[in-house]
Amino acid sequence: MINLLFTFIILCSLSLFANDTPQDKFQEGINSFKQQNYKEAINKFSLAIKESPSSVNSLYNLGLAELKNGNFAAAAGYWRRVLHINPWHRQTRRSLKSIEKNLPRSGRTTFWEKFRGLVLSYFTLQHILIVFTLVLVGAASTAIKYFSRRYIAFKNNFPMPPVSSRFIFLSASFFIFSFLLIAKVIDIKNPRATTISNGTPVYLSPNSSDIVIHEILPGSEIIIDHTKDLWAKIQTRQGNRGWVETKHLLPTSGELNL
Repeated sequence: MINLLFTFIILCSLSLFANDTPQDKFQEGINSFKQQNYKEAINKFSLAIKESPSSVNSLYNLGLAELKNGNFAAAAGYWRRVLHINPWHRQTRRSLKSIEKNLPRSGRTTFWEKFRGLVLSYFTLQHILIVFTLVLVGAASTAIKYFSRRYIAFKNNFPMPPVSSRFIFLSASFFIFSFLLIAKVIDIKNPRATTISNGTPVYLSPNSSDIVIHEILPGSEIIIDHTKDLWAKIQTRQGNRGWVETKHLLPTSGELNL
């Protein structure tokens, strides 16, 4: 009985070690990519991402494979997801910028979207939190020293000390990074996705028999308000709203399962 149990444990252990790891799938994807078998590479990278969703290398290379397979929109979506995880991934930012020239352009974007693209997209919440904490500590320390000197001067009828440039700088930095922190939290709470279909129809309600308000071009980044069954209520970067089927969307940021 003990021998049978021991044999069973060994077999289970062997089966566990036999399973491919995300790194194995990633390497298989690299090999398929080198052989110009892009569909197989897409499959392997996708399997690696299922097991390791935040793998920047797998996501970036999946975008490359999609690009080689002729799907610019999907490539843009995966690279946007990379930049959501690591905004300072220069290779991804350069690659995304190069293919965005080939994606259809839509109308004007809102002020918020311009601000997000020029400022917020270059920082993670962790980056802003670290700087905000340092600025807060520095500003609080400087404020305590300054008001202590004012109190001593007041008690002894001395001239009031001037406001130091450091205090002004840290106070201004505190308000700036407070604003950035609030803006980043708001941004994170609004998941985004990229349209991967040609002419994604936007409906008035979550019903394909309803009126089509307009169509979204492939590769467009949209904001997800909420999901319902196989539908998502969305807002475009131009402020247009409506419902689209989730099969047309590739999640790029935030907590979103489609």
